[in-house]
Amino acid sequence: MKGMSTTKGQKQTTIWEAKDFGAFTRERVVALMKQCSGTRPDAEAAVAASYLASIESNGPNPGTEGIAAALDLLAKIETPFAGDLIWQAAAQALNSRIRIEAIRRAGPVASSPEKTALLRKWSAEGFNPPANFQHDQFSVEQVREAALNAIGALPKPTGDDIDAVLKAMNPQEHGRAFSLTVFRAAIEAYWSCGTATSFDKVVAILTTTNWKSEIGLPIVSLAAKFTPTQLKKHADALRKAMREHAHQNWQDEPRRTERLVSLADHLATPEFLIDWSSSFGSDGLQHGRGKITRKLLDRAGGPSEMLARALLVLARSPQNLHSGSLVLSKLRQVVEAGHGKTVADTIVGQHQQGHNHILEIGLLADIFPSMQETVRAVAGAIGTHREVHDQRRVADKVADGVLTAATRVSDGTAILSKEVLSVRGRQNRHTDQESVPKGVKVLEAAGERDNPVVWAARFAHDPAVGAGAAALLECWLRPEDDLARYTMRVIFREAARANVEASPILERLVQFLLKPSFQNEPVLRQPLERALVDETVVDGKLNRYAIELMNRENLVFEQGASRALAGLSDSGDAAFLLDRIASRGAAGMGILSNAISFHRDGDETLTEKVQAEAIARATSLHLAGSDKDREVEAFARQLHQRFQDMPIVREAAYRACGRLGSFVSIRPLRDRREKERSDHLKTAISESIVLLRDKLARSKPDHAKAEDIRGWLAYVADLGDPALLGQVTGYLRPPHADHGVRRAALDALVSMDGQQALDTVKQFIENTAPEGETLTAARTARMKLEQRNDIGLFDILGKYFDADAEVLDPALDYESLLGTHLMATTTRSLNKAQKLWDDGHWDEFITQINAVLEAMIRHIFRTKYTAIGLDQQRGEKLAGGNAYANMLSTSEFRNAFAKLQSHANTIQSFRRESPTAHAMNKDGTAKTEASADDAEYVRDEFAPAFGEVVKALK
Repeated sequence: MKGMSTTKGQKQTTIWEAKDFGAFTRERVVALMKQCSGTRPDAEAAVAASYLASIESNGPNPGTEGIAAALDLLAKIETPFAGDLIWQAAAQALNSRIRIEAIRRAGPVASSPEKTALLRKWSAEGFNPPANFQHDQFSVEQVREAALNAIGALPKPTGDDIDAVLKAMNPQEHGRAFSLTVFRAAIEAYWSCGTATSFDKVVAILTTTNWKSEIGLPIVSLAAKFTPTQLKKHADALRKAMREHAHQNWQDEPRRTERLVSLADHLATPEFLIDWSSSFGSDGLQHGRGKITRKLLDRAGGPSEMLARALLVLARSPQNLHSGSLVLSKLRQVVEAGHGKTVADTIVGQHQQGHNHILEIGLLADIFPSMQETVRAVAGAIGTHREVHDQRRVADKVADGVLTAATRVSDGTAILSKEVLSVRGRQNRHTDQESVPKGVKVLEAAGERDNPVVWAARFAHDPAVGAGAAALLECWLRPEDDLARYTMRVIFREAARANVEASPILERLVQFLLKPSFQNEPVLRQPLERALVDETVVDGKLNRYAIELMNRENLVFEQGASRALAGLSDSGDAAFLLDRIASRGAAGMGILSNAISFHRDGDETLTEKVQAEAIARATSLHLAGSDKDREVEAFARQLHQRFQDMPIVREAAYRACGRLGSFVSIRPLRDRREKERSDHLKTAISESIVLLRDKLARSKPDHAKAEDIRGWLAYVADLGDPALLGQVTGYLRPPHADHGVRRAALDALVSMDGQQALDTVKQFIENTAPEGETLTAARTARMKLEQRNDIGLFDILGKYFDADAEVLDPALDYESLLGTHLMATTTRSLNKAQKLWDDGHWDEFITQINAVLEAMIRHIFRTKYTAIGLDQQRGEKLAGGNAYANMLSTSEFRNAFAKLQSHANTIQSFRRESPTAHAMNKDGTAKTEASADDAEYVRDEFAPAFGEVVKALK
């Protein structure tokens, strides 16, 4: 065998003669070996070995793909047979490529000390490969590299194995024969098999000589293999070496960089970050040494003064300062931890390129947690400069940057950019004339939380930072443009809120705003009024100064108060505002009416407080008015809408109704008392009703004013209080001359209920013999007081009979005469018939009346069979199943109730002629629809028929 062989004595026997499989066949074999899954390991190993044996040691170059596939297959087959084949190839293969690749894979199968010793020997000395192909030359370096790869893959490396790797790693061991290829293989081998106990030797190698970065940094990177605890005693040496070697010819190799980043994770301290950043901070944070900087930032510990200093070193380089960068994010963290003064003083006070960049483009606002803190910090830093011209010089740069940040829009551009602001106030400037007004609108829309002008105006009155804040405001006030005018308005508003009347800025602004023109009118009265209305409520808090000013100077108070009402969020502010509104008397009534309907989502306490207090104040204003009857009644009706609100509001509305004394509240209060669950609120209702009752009793109209009496009695009926029964009875005994008054008095008695009211009604009927509508009203009152169930039938019968008809006598008890079911059915049917009559449906009316009478006659057959001359069985039979016409024609019925039979037959005959019974006559001709006269005749017949039914049932 020229590829692989066995030796027996002196004779060499070939296991597999080399054969030329051909290009197509060789590719197929390689593909098959790549696809082998290990299901038949011995067979697959034999295939791989056969393939390797087929390669001639000094024949044409077969390529590396097949060799690698065969050895990879053997390495994948975890059997002794496959391992022996790999090792045999490593130790004996005549083909150099096969042997070196087999050595590279021999680590996992080097199962004996002899084999590992041989690997160590090869890693130190190598050997000359037996044969080379053209264009595939091999050297001792590649053998050593392969042997180190194998040692790195040993399952259980020994100390000797690790020492062999360390020896290969140490340049001093090799002198001029030192090879970077072998060195890199040793580095990777140690990464795989090195131990913490052996790392001392690595540090010794690292610190004995000042190696170049291509040697030193790979050795340093090996420390990333171990934990911070294991590295603790070498941490300082590693930091020093890492920093020193990073200076020399840095090459950004991904694997080495990844390990150095991991090591930085182990070694990170704020001090190391400062040292590293001082040297490499300008590299950025994305590549090479910058990645290490980023890791040190991530692992430098919590926010501290030391971290702030390190970050400020990094902030000297503009490339580290793009919006959203890690440096800015970390600076924000240290600022939030309380180191904002250090950050602001350094950035504002120094003249580093990166620091100026932060100020000029507004990145300072990305560092501080809010615009408030940004302005406070820069104002304080500006104030550290004692000279006014120094303050102005620094403020110019800071002010532009803060406005740039505040007006930055969604795409990152700023409305008030550095370019726009830098030419403000100059002559012959050619800036975009719309930029400043647009920027001011952005500031206004941003709200005060993100508005530097607002915060500067507030801090101008703070002794600690006032000088710096004033310098900022000067920058924005200098030119006469929208920004300057807006700044003045903000200063005025903030000074008014703080009640700082002695502020020079405020005094100057007030004098300017109220300076009379030649027309003796304030120059900026309208802009001032708009500003006051806009600033009436700030962050949900009432601007009390603005309200007072508008009230005092009569500057659109109603508009401002309405806006303030809509923005209320505090009960103290609510009381203040309502007091000012009420102080305007009748002029404030409209706003108070709106306040009664005030609503704040999610704040029940404020809502009910505003509504209740508005009700109380509006009630007082109404009571203090002179011409108020119509307005009081309208207001009372508005209060009724609050009867279903929160408890405090309901109570206020209940009591206000009593105080107002409008009788339109009587019925709503009575109805509400029945629905109110709270005893406390029921008491409030009762007390108001008592007030109304007393007023009602006192306001009884003059006897001659019948119309006023009827209105008064209607309210008495709404009240339903028996305490007024005596006054009502006075209109019935003796009866008032006006029958409308009598009927109103009867209605009032019904609402009072009780036996005394019933007795009064009965006496009125008995003593006065009422007629017409009065009689109907009296009878209805009696039945209501008696709580009769048949009152509905009496009501509908009143449509068919005159008021004095016997069938409408309350002495009749229809529930007893007809039974509960028939009484209810009769009531519904007569109501339906009346509706048909009103609508002019004559056929349906006749049919409905006939049905009513039929049901009552059948009831007579069931209950009065003896009067008819029948026994009960016969009466039930006729009433239940017999045809109605046949039942009417029985001689017994005719003899007993001749009149009733006559009326019933007449109505039935009209019913038969109606198209609703049969569309056609017997001769086949169409029936004629009933006329109004027909319906009226049936209605006239029904009245005596119903009377006969009543007589029959008595």
